[in-house]
Amino acid sequence: MGQERARPVQRQREKLERERAHYANALAALEAKGGTEAATRLREELGEIGKAIADVDYRAANIRAGYVYMNLQPRRVRRAHGQSRHDSSP
Repeated sequence: MGQERARPVQRQREKLERERAHYANALAALEAKGGTEAATRLREELGEIGKAIADVDYRAANIRAGYVYMNLQPRRVRRAHGQSRHDSSP
């Protein structure tokens, strides 16, 4: 189950990495030509992409924790209604 959840996150990270590489190449070309204003905008975009990658990495690291949390919820609800944890009736 964890691998299925990790695939979209991995695809999103790969997409962001490609985007970052594209912007880095464009930035290098602009700096070589002396386009300082456009280079400043690209640096800002690269910063935003870096933040997005950090967010994706955070989500990837916490996928399993979310999965465990979801599995534990039904037991907690049953106990809240006065049933023992070994009681198999709904």
